[in-house]
Amino acid sequence: MNCNAQVPVSIKPQASVVIKEDPTTAEVVEITMVDPKFPEAELRQIVARLGAELGVQPRGFASYVEPYQAAGQPSRFVKARIGVNGLIDRARGELNLQALVRAFAGVPAPHTIKAFQVMFDDELATVNTLSTYASDAVAVDGKITVEPRGIEYLVVLRSQTGAEISIPSKHSAEPDKPEQPEPATPTFSNVLIGLLVLASVSAGALVYFLVLARSRPSAKGR
Repeated sequence: MNCNAQVPVSIKPQASVVIKEDPTTAEVVEITMVDPKFPEAELRQIVARLGAELGVQPRGFASYVEPYQAAGQPSRFVKARIGVNGLIDRARGELNLQALVRAFAGVPAPHTIKAFQVMFDDELATVNTLSTYASDAVAVDGKITVEPRGIEYLVVLRSQTGAEISIPSKHSAEPDKPEQPEPATPTFSNVLIGLLVLASVSAGALVYFLVLARSRPSAKGR
């Protein structure tokens, strides 16, 4: 795993996702694509992948174009609004970022999504709330916001293969278990040295016994 969780400062989000839990405990998701030419068909595919990841059918899909003024020039945002379940679990203090991020992976060029923002609107952070995370497939950088209240993430996709993206739903305070050293196994050189030492001891003992035998008087001379 690549533990470098730092997200480049210069990266520009290509989409914004705002998630808010409504009184029915469902989540209302509003997706805004920065590219005014982002195809509605691809937006529908993102929504479909999100539903597949959550195991629910997104409800009330509505896509629309929101006009705005940028530097005195008229432009627009491509947006969608849906209802789903499974992105927020307040009882466990978990946020299902993984399902959402996987849904944005795999959009074909030239509209491929490389970075986007996620806002869990009006959610309170707890000790279980994920703050940062990184792997070879994704980088996540989170922060708590006060106005509006919520938890905001900047997500950078390092892989466009959804199955490669894995993000924990909450922070884990458990330290990594130290690796247990493997028992030493005799190497060839160690075995060879042992055999040579044993052979030297045996040879020395043989010489000693031969000298001792020669120094004894023979039975005939007695």
